[in-house]
Amino acid sequence: MNTMEIPEILEAFKLYDEIYKREHVEEAVKIRDKIIPHLIAILERIVSDPTPYIENDTYFDHLYSVILLGYFGDPSSHEAIIDVFSLPGDIPNQIFGDIVTGELPAILFRTCGGSLDKIKSLALNKEAYTFCRGSALQAMVYAVIDGMIPREEVLNFFGSLFTGTEDKIDSAFWDLLAYYVCELYPEELMPVIRKAYKDKLIDPWSITPEDFEEALEHGKEYAFERIREDMKRRMPADVHDYMSWWACFKSDKEQSTIPFDQTKIAAPQDTLPIAPVNITTISKKDKKSDKQKRKKKMAEASRKKNRN
Repeated sequence: MNTMEIPEILEAFKLYDEIYKREHVEEAVKIRDKIIPHLIAILERIVSDPTPYIENDTYFDHLYSVILLGYFGDPSSHEAIIDVFSLPGDIPNQIFGDIVTGELPAILFRTCGGSLDKIKSLALNKEAYTFCRGSALQAMVYAVIDGMIPREEVLNFFGSLFTGTEDKIDSAFWDLLAYYVCELYPEELMPVIRKAYKDKLIDPWSITPEDFEEALEHGKEYAFERIREDMKRRMPADVHDYMSWWACFKSDKEQSTIPFDQTKIAAPQDTLPIAPVNITTISKKDKKSDKQKRKKKMAEASRKKNRN
């Protein structure tokens, strides 16, 4: 295929037509430095006015843009990524769907350029979507495993966020926060965690006290290895592994039409994020049924892997 011009690549990305633009993605990778400003500009337009992307679910260039920028890991894109995922309410969920809890933690980590300041600002932003804030917390977990920041510093930061003033009282924010404390081996913060359960900040339907006990029994190295495996899944070496498998795209051999719902871009069963709260859950009153659904989904995934 002849080298494409940037307008041709961006035009191919613009509208959803059920086909993954593999060749255009490859061309974008070849001209990485030239196309990055154009991809950033797409996100900046959304920040200025998200309405067109909320109202038109056939737009797709923003999804290619954020995935490619995350893959490139260029720090110049970090601010635009932070800004677009800091849009208030559930606007990021309406526009980006499950990227919020799927690829976003890795995208934030890969583009931060060694500084977690903007990631922290997203985690602390009460106006931001709860699950964007959770992905910022997860990006900090990745930074610990990468050696970018000491584990103790991140745990101290996490431990300071259980005051009850960080969000609305029925928010899932503390469930997500508790989960990432547990992931990083929670030994030093157990008094804080016990108090958070007592204060009813953490919903035991989302993450149980037994989960923390189990984490302590397995030890720190086991916890770190689980995070490393998660990072490998979230940051594949092949750019196409980031999105070519999305259910909204037809496979090479597939002939039937797949109905598209941008909010249902789902991860493969055996690589589902293990965050404790479903992306569509905000109110704690819904979490009991969500946890039952998650258990069923994980059991199905386990059976599928055993069959394979």
